[in-house]
Amino acid sequence: MEGQLNPWKAVRSICVVLAAAAIVQGAERSVYFYDAKNISEAAWHNQIRKWRSEGIRRAIVSVESGPAFLLEDAVEAPRLARFFAEAASDGIHIEALILQDPSWVLDPAGARVRLRSVIDFERRYKGSLDAVQIDVEVYTAPKLFSPNEAWGRYGALLAALRDELKQDGSRLRLNAALPWWLNTISPSELGTIIQYLDGMLLMVYTGPGETPVAVDLETFQKKVLPAIKPLENSGPILRIGIAKYEFTSQQALEAFAGQVDLLLAEVPGFAGVSYFHETANFVSAATP
Repeated sequence: MEGQLNPWKAVRSICVVLAAAAIVQGAERSVYFYDAKNISEAAWHNQIRKWRSEGIRRAIVSVESGPAFLLEDAVEAPRLARFFAEAASDGIHIEALILQDPSWVLDPAGARVRLRSVIDFERRYKGSLDAVQIDVEVYTAPKLFSPNEAWGRYGALLAALRDELKQDGSRLRLNAALPWWLNTISPSELGTIIQYLDGMLLMVYTGPGETPVAVDLETFQKKVLPAIKPLENSGPILRIGIAKYEFTSQQALEAFAGQVDLLLAEVPGFAGVSYFHETANFVSAATP
């Protein structure tokens, strides 16, 4: 009946997600989380249960809170270690999110120090982390450096971070959040990025309230898929980031993620879809 929920449509949406999970071997669903400093133990426990119910197997957790670096805090570090251990015991990997400002490319030595703190944390609390992700969006800071030098500086930063991991012999993987149009930069700059990274998460979204990049499969195929093709078999694993605030409901978010899984099932190195971000609100539906 018009205006009522169609249960068969809901079942079909769930089937799409389940089918995608069965088809894409090695892919996992992940989510960004930014409130590690303020969440209580009970709330974290409930968060883990929620993620498990939604099929989330990786949480990309910011370990920065404004200027504070939580992994160097005598109180916060052991607290987060307990939280991360609980997640690991429930089969959820934790990826530490650091360097969330473009100005870090002007301070590669300082970036190495911050990465070293992540390495030390993982060594003290073995199994707490399996990767570190940086979010240095150089293309958003034209006042810091010219567009012509932005990606060159970014490559130099990656080289410094990779050298830090190598010198330490760390097992941590180095991942980065990058724009979905990454293929448009020069081949030499792209080659440098690919050389130093273990994983790339392509952000297929804009800011809240802006026109979405692609929230339907047809647009994704026309706009984003051609940008992904040059990155296939490049070496780093590839994740697709979609924004929670560009969808009307959890069901709509999961259905689109399932469609992307199916579309990219045969893409070498595809590792799944990530939701940005856990505490974001869904966009209001156009109609009641």
